[in-house]
Amino acid sequence: MYAAGTSSVSSGFNFGFVQACLAGNQDALAQLSQLCTGFLRAFLRKSGASDEEAEEISSEIFCECVAGKGGQRSLLLRYGAEATLSTWLARVAHNRFIDAKRRERMRSRMIEEQLVDLENQVAADDAQPGTDPAQLALIREAVARALGSCSPEQSVMLRLIYCEGVSQREIAKVWGWTECRVSRYLRDLRDFVYRTALAEVKRRDPLIDFSYEMVLQAFRVVR
Repeated sequence: MYAAGTSSVSSGFNFGFVQACLAGNQDALAQLSQLCTGFLRAFLRKSGASDEEAEEISSEIFCECVAGKGGQRSLLLRYGAEATLSTWLARVAHNRFIDAKRRERMRSRMIEEQLVDLENQVAADDAQPGTDPAQLALIREAVARALGSCSPEQSVMLRLIYCEGVSQREIAKVWGWTECRVSRYLRDLRDFVYRTALAEVKRRDPLIDFSYEMVLQAFRVVR
């Protein structure tokens, strides 16, 4: 077993231990995993992170130490022995936690600013020529009800992409998701709004000519 030069993972490891991890020493990597899953998670929880946040950040740091992120070099190559490894990793974890909370606050502000506009825009949509005003009013109400059953975050994502022209790539950056996850989430969300609105419209008027385009019109979608 690799001797770390200290009996406590929370008190740090020496530079030789880092070199052993970089060389792929399995005992050293096992101790590094213990450092991340034990010490780092406890440190993050004490810093105010939830259990889920602490697990996600510490696991990400361990993966980056072992293999690097997205094909990049190992995070450990940035360690310069200016402090113990545990202290250095705690600083990295703390910075990532602060960044995550900053993104979360930005998302919250965006939701607050956009949600009222979304509701007003749906309610104020003008009927286009050739559309029965009574039918459009019914569809608008059904869409509003469907959106009302969505979370504020879901409603804002729909508005940002379909009304404001924000790209899925930009949404992914703000939400901290991958573009694939945004695409799947958006697809499921569109289908949910359509099915929910359709069920409401057909319940009230089974003979109405209901289409997805009418949902988009009621939602004031600009592609």
